[in-house]
Amino acid sequence: MTKKLTLGLIALAVAFMGTAAMADPVSYSTAGAFGCNTIPAAFCTASGNTVTFNDGVGAFQLVFLGAGGNINTPTNASFGTVQVNATNFGASLGSAHINFVLTITQTVPGPTGQDTLTAFVTGSLSQTQSDGTLHFTLGDIPAIINGIQYYPGAADWALVPSFDQTGTGAGQTTIQGVVVTPEPASLALLGSGMLMAGNLVRRKLKR
Repeated sequence: MTKKLTLGLIALAVAFMGTAAMADPVSYSTAGAFGCNTIPAAFCTASGNTVTFNDGVGAFQLVFLGAGGNINTPTNASFGTVQVNATNFGASLGSAHINFVLTITQTVPGPTGQDTLTAFVTGSLSQTQSDGTLHFTLGDIPAIINGIQYYPGAADWALVPSFDQTGTGAGQTTIQGVVVTPEPASLALLGSGMLMAGNLVRRKLKR
């Protein structure tokens, strides 16, 4: 009886620790929305995933294209792409900034849920040069949905300018991230404790 209990404890401990290390399937998608913050409407127009800014000399437009798919955590994943289109000499935001909200929707594991990562755009963008940057708000990281955590791969992303001199091309900046399932520490500790208990009982049996 005691021997069966010992083997049962060890088997259960291994099962718990194995579960803690398993990868989890995740299905997700992303969407983005820009906002002009305090920039006057005469210079900035935002509508959903698109924003256009002009400084009176030139202009640039940002378009966010969402991403998503089926993955197994932990893994790298695309959070979407920011396209940059610039006309003439582009434009500089100066001390102003453009708001951005990245919304992540998760369907697996369910129930379906959403969380957001906030960011803002600064700098200047032209057809051939850019010091424009998308900055994620550190205090808003990670996004968490049903225990799954979404981290941007970096806090700051340099925006690639449009290299097409006719103004018809777009620079592409893909926002990479990491999706993880936190290690269930409580289960791991429980498993380790049960394993130790099983070993102690087994040693006493041998005596």
